[in-house]
Amino acid sequence: MQYNFQKYPFFVPLSGLLLGYVLLRVGWAEDFSLGWWLIVGLICLVQSVLGIGSSLRVLGVFLLHVVLGVVWVGETDGEDLFEINKTWVGRGDSAYALVEVRDSWLPGTKGLRGTVHCLGIKVSGGRFRSWDGDFRVSVRGKAPVPPALGLYWVAVKELREYPLPEVPGEPNWRQIMRSMGIRGYINKTAIWYRVSHGSMAHVSWVYRYRSKVLVTLQEALRRRLQSQHAGLVYAMLLGDKSGLDPAMEAQFGAAGLLHVLAVSGMHVALIMGALFWVFSGFGARGSPGISSLIVLLAAGWGYTFLTGGGAAVVRAMISATWMWLGKYAFKRKQSLLHVLTGCAYIQLLLDPPCIEQMGFQLSYLAVFGIAWLHPKIINRLPPLSRPSLWLAENTSLTLSATLFTLPLLLWQFQSFPTWFLLGNLLLLPLFSLSVYLTLVCLLLGWVPWLGDVLYTVFDHGLAGLLWLLSALQSLPLPQLLALPMDVLDLFLMGLCIWAMCGFIAVRLTGKISLLSNTAKLPAGVVLSPPQRYPFKAYHWVVFGILSFFMLCAHLEWTRRVRHQNQEHFVVHLHGVTICVDKKGGNLRLTGPWRNERMKKFIWQKLQKYAEQNGVREVEWVNQLPLYYE
Repeated sequence: MQYNFQKYPFFVPLSGLLLGYVLLRVGWAEDFSLGWWLIVGLICLVQSVLGIGSSLRVLGVFLLHVVLGVVWVGETDGEDLFEINKTWVGRGDSAYALVEVRDSWLPGTKGLRGTVHCLGIKVSGGRFRSWDGDFRVSVRGKAPVPPALGLYWVAVKELREYPLPEVPGEPNWRQIMRSMGIRGYINKTAIWYRVSHGSMAHVSWVYRYRSKVLVTLQEALRRRLQSQHAGLVYAMLLGDKSGLDPAMEAQFGAAGLLHVLAVSGMHVALIMGALFWVFSGFGARGSPGISSLIVLLAAGWGYTFLTGGGAAVVRAMISATWMWLGKYAFKRKQSLLHVLTGCAYIQLLLDPPCIEQMGFQLSYLAVFGIAWLHPKIINRLPPLSRPSLWLAENTSLTLSATLFTLPLLLWQFQSFPTWFLLGNLLLLPLFSLSVYLTLVCLLLGWVPWLGDVLYTVFDHGLAGLLWLLSALQSLPLPQLLALPMDVLDLFLMGLCIWAMCGFIAVRLTGKISLLSNTAKLPAGVVLSPPQRYPFKAYHWVVFGILSFFMLCAHLEWTRRVRHQNQEHFVVHLHGVTICVDKKGGNLRLTGPWRNERMKKFIWQKLQKYAEQNGVREVEWVNQLPLYYE
């Protein structure tokens, strides 16, 4: 245990920060004032410095970071803008939000789309209050002209939250968008008042140059590629899906390739790998020098800023900086699990709210699965040919990342792509190649005849790649639908994954500990081969089976309750209100049914709900619906 603490020194403080965050979120930390928490933190600090014995010192460090998590997260946690707005509307006060347009908006199928950053709010006659949050913007029209870069006042009442799900069991897009760092959207009819006085009317020069680079990339891609392909390439390169066709995005989701459109560690690896190859003399020197390494890392962080600095890409760049400085500057080999816990610790200290972003959660879970499970599988493989080894390694990578992200995906979306393995093995390398081809086209596109040839070939290649994507989506049973899950289901799925990992650790490494590492031995001491623990492996199997049956039993109990219960809710469709009454297996739909097309639309919205709730009979009542509170 002490050796594991020494090998992963960030594990204990990271656990303390996470516990402090949990205590604050569940409300237990609010029972004590800030002064008491500071006193406890001071005591823990003294204990961690002067503690006698390694166990007491570790306990002091842990408790210190619990206090730090409570205090720091509490200080950085802002108020809810929409709750404040309700209070002001009740008093009749007019409130305005100060928003900053930093990015250039992208033309899409439904007009211009983009993101603005809210800096704060001000009530009429009151003081300005800082408040941070991003909002989506969509402007429709034949020739919409978005506000230029700068600061604007927008009425707070025009800032809307994403609606809660109308149909029980649907994904909660308000929660999902918040987990992506988006607090809401600005109404299409909002009026923008430009701030025209002083230097505060303009955004920073850094964002101005960033916008110029983005606009240049957009124009280059849209001028030489089809509009649909240009939006796809821009999303793959920078992670901005504002100009992407929603139908195409749904195809990526059905194929399990949404991570291609969200800038993450894969994109950082591709971009940084290309830059590494250039800075190492096109692979001739093998490794870059110190000066080249600094320029390389600066370029990587510049790419991170260009993409918007999401939690996943920041994690990837911290990891790359850590590992490359350690390998090429200090000549030290770094453990990936050690780097992963250190990156999480740094990121939580710099930006505590990022832990609520889905990109943060999925990124760390996927990398943890790759760091822990993938080496154990690869080390047990027999000698293979190069194609077989490539197939085995990529299959292991995909399964390792998917295994650890599966519970979170099912909990959030209640569905999972069936053909994710085929999509990642067949299409992911082609999309990765498309990123490199995009860079080649951007670098050589200015050459008169060569640029035209490159963009033409690339355009046809993208058309073929999208045809393969649509063919993959047309396969039978494209998605597995799951019942709506609660926190208990998520916990039980986590136990199943833990039991599976314990079984793998025993069978593949012959050691009981999940973090299986052998301590350093004195010179001349040799141990016999590791012993196998078949009974310990069976203990993990029994634990996993019990967890799985508990999960199935809870899901079955939830399904039976849902099938037998009575529900009343309202669905809004094209300005028409439809009342839905469920009693057992009977479903009654009350509304002004004008034609069969309207019935088809409402049934598409309710079909998943009917399948999950055991609906056997549907009654269509053509009359004005009753409204439920």
